[in-house]
Amino acid sequence: MKGISFKRGDLFLQEGREFPYALIKTQLANDGPAWDLLSRRDGTNVTAKQIPQQRKEIHALLQYLDKNIIEPVLGVPFDIRFDLPVIAYYGVNHALLDMPKRRRNFRKNYTRLTAFVDSLNAVSLFRSALTWIYNKEDEERRLQQERQSFKARLPALEAVRRYVHSLLPGASNLHTATNPLRFLVTHYGQDFELEQLSDGYKTMIGLAMDLSARMAAANPHMDNPLTTEVIVLIDEVDLHRHPTWQRRVISDLLRTFPNMQFVLTSHSPILVEGVNNL
Repeated sequence: MKGISFKRGDLFLQEGREFPYALIKTQLANDGPAWDLLSRRDGTNVTAKQIPQQRKEIHALLQYLDKNIIEPVLGVPFDIRFDLPVIAYYGVNHALLDMPKRRRNFRKNYTRLTAFVDSLNAVSLFRSALTWIYNKEDEERRLQQERQSFKARLPALEAVRRYVHSLLPGASNLHTATNPLRFLVTHYGQDFELEQLSDGYKTMIGLAMDLSARMAAANPHMDNPLTTEVIVLIDEVDLHRHPTWQRRVISDLLRTFPNMQFVLTSHSPILVEGVNNL
């Protein structure tokens, strides 16, 4: 669990000497979990004797989160099924794609909480979406071997492909290739590596892949996980897009992701004109 902790100098001075400890107590509402966070002056026995014995350490909060949030989200017990909403934020660098060149350190195990990894990181390079797609393709190949049919498809991965294709005119067949590792999309009948696409296309395909992968990870039990309710914040949504694309970018997003609420910023009057024509 990561967060803000104590820094040097946070201990009060008492007669020119640091107080033995600093203690922060927190409680959520009147009946919510209570916990505290403590910083010692030093590790001596003299200091230890001055620290309150009755404490509710951070373990109390972690146990509450495990029981009331984490375990239900992960499906423990496994008969619990509920829709998990998603939130994502994309800053002005959302045209960048961090293309992995090898499979080293690829995530192997996914839970529903994977949908929130770096979801509020303004500098999103879409690496997690790319690794998710690679691993799901590998899982789909095993399914095809098991069923002895090349037509076998993973519903979550197929949904991601469908939404990427819907958002990008002329795009189809989002897939990976190995030796070397590449991420490809067919554009009007010709295969292109994602790195070869224009910044405008990379922006849209990155958004489509990342949002779709997060929704599929959050709600794998849904027949169509891409109907998940999502709040998306996009800074400079017109970035790197031709004026003709700016006119329709919002309508494209709303059509492709009907259950999303978008919070967008832009300096483009063309984009605003496109909104007025919805």
